[in-house]
Amino acid sequence: MSLSNYNTDNLVEGSTNLYYTDARVRAAVGVTDVAGDGQVSYDSATGVFSVDTSKALLDLTDYIGTETDYANMANFVLSVNELGTGVELVDPSTLNFATIRRQTIDGDGTQTTFALDFTTTQTDAMVFVGGVIQDPVTHYTLDAANSTITFVQAIPLGTQVVIMAQAIAAVPYIETGSVTFDKFSADIKAYKQQLAVSAGTGGAVVDSFDGTSYRSGKYIIQVDDGNGSYETREALVVHDGTNAYITEYALVYTGTGLIGDASVQMNGNNVELVYTANAGTATVKVISTYIDV
Repeated sequence: MSLSNYNTDNLVEGSTNLYYTDARVRAAVGVTDVAGDGQVSYDSATGVFSVDTSKALLDLTDYIGTETDYANMANFVLSVNELGTGVELVDPSTLNFATIRRQTIDGDGTQTTFALDFTTTQTDAMVFVGGVIQDPVTHYTLDAANSTITFVQAIPLGTQVVIMAQAIAAVPYIETGSVTFDKFSADIKAYKQQLAVSAGTGGAVVDSFDGTSYRSGKYIIQVDDGNGSYETREALVVHDGTNAYITEYALVYTGTGLIGDASVQMNGNNVELVYTANAGTATVKVISTYIDV
């Protein structure tokens, strides 16, 4: 007898040895969704395994937290939690980074409490008096909430205290809007846009600078009359301590004429830029820069 003359329709299956079929193989395979979140699934009808890779961070099982969305969490960073059991989103200002701060204090023989110029904790700080390391509680206490250190005894006159610590709230990036005009070096002169001022026919001070610190200034002035007409002009200003002087140039306007005029005046030590509207009121914005005396 030759098997080539037969097919599965002619041969009877045994009780344990069954013929191969796609349906039988697919039915014999399965998947266990341990997390129970439907991230992995299997379709026995098609034999297709599916893995959901679209889960958000807050959907992951190792995320530790109660937040259900990202509201009020702008600029938060991902950090492993203290127990090392998962990750969490945290405010970077609450994290300690490797930023070492140092402050020296000179003793006067009477004072025991001193203000710190940075925030730290008693655990993170190292305190030396006359080069000798001090023990917390025994020799001093550190109040992180008020950034002060209090010694058990007054620091002797002529003795120096050195405090070294890892600063708290050391943010490792520049936050949006955190660099302000006063943070620039004195030799860097940058334009600064002032807040809008409403000026009428009686005139209004649209900017001022300290004449004891600055000798001259440069302005770009933008004016809106509220009726669809606009004006811009440049102006140079200088003072001699008693009188202020202005010259205007590059005047450009969109209406039938200028909306108003700019002038300067001394008010004590301050040099004031004044804008006066020809009619009604106008909104005035200026960009300014100043040069030292």
